[in-house]
Amino acid sequence: MISLTLPLPPASLSANHKAPWQAHKRLKDDYSAEVVALALEQLGGGFPTLNGPLRADILWRQTGHGDVDNCLHRMKVVFDILGVAPKTAAGAHRSYLGLFGDDAQIACICIRRLRVFQKTAQNLSITLTGEL
Repeated sequence: MISLTLPLPPASLSANHKAPWQAHKRLKDDYSAEVVALALEQLGGGFPTLNGPLRADILWRQTGHGDVDNCLHRMKVVFDILGVAPKTAAGAHRSYLGLFGDDAQIACICIRRLRVFQKTAQNLSITLTGEL
């Protein structure tokens, strides 16, 4: 089991935002570096690689109103960063943790959304459990 508290992915990485691909790439690169640094700090620099099917339990803390399905959509970039780097040039400058080999391993996702009232309280907590 691995538990992390991470910043929310930038809203502009959502498919609903029509930004040039260069802007998306830069945001993903910057966000991935931040996530990897925080994860290494929280995990003490070492962590296991999870095998088999995975369960992801997520607590999404965000100001304002929102739909859980929007949280799920924005988790795509987080799952990509937590997994192993794809073999494409697009992610060459992105950081990856390698906690699991492929996001296809995620067999169950449970997201709870909690409204917070200060921007500084926004984040997401994720717990990955292997071998369901």
